[in-house]
Amino acid sequence: TFGIPFLTFFREADAAVRASRQLLDQGLFVAAIRPPTVPAGTSRLRITLSAAHRDSDVDALVAALADALAVS
Repeated sequence: TFGIPFLTFFREADAAVRASRQLLDQGLFVAAIRPPTVPAGTSRLRITLSAAHRDSDVDALVAALADALAVS
């Protein structure tokens, strides 16, 4: 299935990697995209949702993402 990507930007690549790892620890695969794939200062998380995700999956992602962004 095809998904809709959402991006969250970070100034520091390390912050994106930390957030990605924290989400993975909670069972959520959210890739950290960092230089040289993107310009320095624009590291990001790539979040892709699809019709296969349930509302509860999205709710869990939002809660985990809020926690990960608060620490990063």
